[in-house]
Amino acid sequence: MPSLSRLYVDLSPPFHDQPESLVELFGAVAQNTSGLAEFTTLAITTSFVPMGRSGASVVAYHDVYNGAASIVHNSTGAWMDEHTPVVELYSSSVVFLNQTDFDTFCNLLPIRPVQSLIIETNLPQQEIWLDFVQRMPDVTNLCIFGIEDVTALPTMLSCQLPAEQQDGAEDTTCQYVFPHLRTLTLEEESPRGSSGPMNGFVDSLIDCMVERYESGAEIVELRILRLHGMEETLVDKLREVVRSVEWIP
Repeated sequence: MPSLSRLYVDLSPPFHDQPESLVELFGAVAQNTSGLAEFTTLAITTSFVPMGRSGASVVAYHDVYNGAASIVHNSTGAWMDEHTPVVELYSSSVVFLNQTDFDTFCNLLPIRPVQSLIIETNLPQQEIWLDFVQRMPDVTNLCIFGIEDVTALPTMLSCQLPAEQQDGAEDTTCQYVFPHLRTLTLEEESPRGSSGPMNGFVDSLIDCMVERYESGAEIVELRILRLHGMEETLVDKLREVVRSVEWIP
């Protein structure tokens, strides 16, 4: 199928009885289709809605997300709407991200070259986070979009993993997740309830930024766009430790 330019798989009922088979088929088609050869942007969304529509999706784009959200009249959501994905995997069950389906997806599809990662609605659980950050070591642009609770983010960005060993050398050094991360975007267009106190979050984020800088994994650009609860005094504190801070109230 050399002309295939877009692939969509829905693991929702009644198709979730054999999810692994579907994901394997999904991956096999993608691997053997030149038009789907390489992704540069990946968007992961998990939505928990009691008595409502919940689900998880993984969407891949050929286009590089380059911070279009920094434009006042634009947003990450608008960028995703304006760019056509090449691969979409959806499940009406958020448990999908905790099962072998997601692991199979990551193993079969070429996500290692991903440069930009968008995480929407909810931050992933720690175990899942550590799993997929190892699969995308070259991410330079991370966008946290529409997240209701960003409290855990500094801890997640402060995680360290064993560095890749080369030529069989016994190297026990560690490196931060996304060691090449240079731009972090925090965007929440409209509050969905309380985001919690920003003071504690900002203090934790500052500690994270300083630690990464001292370890050679500096995040040089921080974009704070319509983040509920953020104040100018807190932004000023961040400007003391981050080279470039863009803030849109």
